Amino acid sequence: MHKKRYFVYSIAIFVFSLLYFAWGIGNTSLWDIDEPIYAQALKEMIAHHNLLVPTFNNQLLPDKPILNYWLMWCGTQIFGWNSFGLRVGSAFIGALFILLLWIAGPAQK
Repeated sequence: MHKKRYFVYSIAIFVFSLLYFAWGIGNTSLWDIDEPIYAQALKEMIAHHNLLVPTFNNQLLPDKPILNYWLMWCGTQIFGWNSFGLRVGSAFIGALFILLLWIAGPAQK
């Protein structure tokens, strides 16, 4: 496959995957037991100017990797403090994984 065509297919797969994963993620509020806790932990991290150690009610919260909080922070900086902004980072990572499968798969060989 030509490199230009492969690059165009890769971009298209990423964009369609991102649209698929992000479709409707802002339609519902934070509803699980965990989602509001992680959002509040991010608020505490920002309030304490500490983006390395997640805390909830001043207690260490080691349940999620720090990258999750960084992606939530980036989403809230771009889209605001809403359910879409808090969830868009997960959709982005999902689309990156689909792109990785495309790149690592037998399609390029």
